[in-house]
Amino acid sequence: MNVRLMWPVLSCLMVTVLFLGSCTPVEQSTPTPTPTPIGIKDAIDRGLIAAHFRGTGSSSGDSIEATFDVEVDMDVEIVVPRGTVLIPRGTAQSMVLMALRGIITGPATFRPVLSITLRPGTRTSKTYLFEAYCLDFHRDNPASSTSFSLGGSASETVQAILTCGHEADVGAIQAAIWAVTDNVSKTELQSRFPVTSSELESAREMLECAGVEVNTLRLF
Repeated sequence: MNVRLMWPVLSCLMVTVLFLGSCTPVEQSTPTPTPTPIGIKDAIDRGLIAAHFRGTGSSSGDSIEATFDVEVDMDVEIVVPRGTVLIPRGTAQSMVLMALRGIITGPATFRPVLSITLRPGTRTSKTYLFEAYCLDFHRDNPASSTSFSLGGSASETVQAILTCGHEADVGAIQAAIWAVTDNVSKTELQSRFPVTSSELESAREMLECAGVEVNTLRLF
């Protein structure tokens, strides 16, 4: 047999086998669908999650912790709108939520996050920290033992203050809110919640941004 004549044939067969082997289909993994964001009230009303709110002992800033449990066998992404009001169980202040700060990782630590996604596989409660502000100047600060229930939405004016003050200092935001909810004077405010002159000026700017006639307020 002429080996030189057979070599091209053998080479062709080898290429064909290699080609067929490379065409073996690869099993594709099914991507996990992204959950559709749902408002926290709807999620609770539909039985998708359980939510428990409590204070941290402060009236302003990082003052609310929320623990969530998923109640269904699916991922749930929760949206907590700015301006959501929390009603205290007791005589403490009502609170208005401004922003999600992060997921709590320890007694005094948290990891910043931009959203809340609950996964049923873990079956573990997750606790998140929220920036929130007091709506009742003359009531006591919520203690760490104070629990809250989910209320409705804050007034349009308070919501406008939160929007205008999204980059302002905590003291300025709280002063602006109390100026419209309780019409506090400067003396009253300083006796309970000392603020600087720059924070007062920032509060004035927020109120003007929110469409409030500041000349009618006792704070200025």
